[in-house]
Amino acid sequence: RLQPSTVCFNAAINACRRDHEWQHVLRLLSKMPEEAAPSIVTFNSAITCCERAFAWHAALGLMEEAHRAHQQLNVVTFGAAITACRRAMQWQRAVALMEKMSLLGIQPDPERSGW
Repeated sequence: RLQPSTVCFNAAINACRRDHEWQHVLRLLSKMPEEAAPSIVTFNSAITCCERAFAWHAALGLMEEAHRAHQQLNVVTFGAAITACRRAMQWQRAVALMEKMSLLGIQPDPERSGW
């Protein structure tokens, strides 16, 4: 029997991202088997989907889940989460994320994030 891989799940999540189907993305993530564990690319795609769908709370939850899964958070992770908060007028959360990003030594990418 053919088992889905992380790459297969990433492709499905990217397809959902284009249509802003953030709730479907969360379901896909919850169904990923251990042998196809989500990577930081998986989490970044899912967080970006939530950001585009104005689901800031889900974006922050996924960011925390990525951290608990020992994934290396990066400028894409923070950029999508900050943008999600900014778009939802969650300014204090956005500033807190920017401070955390700075503490971790991650430089923002203004061209990519629109900050």
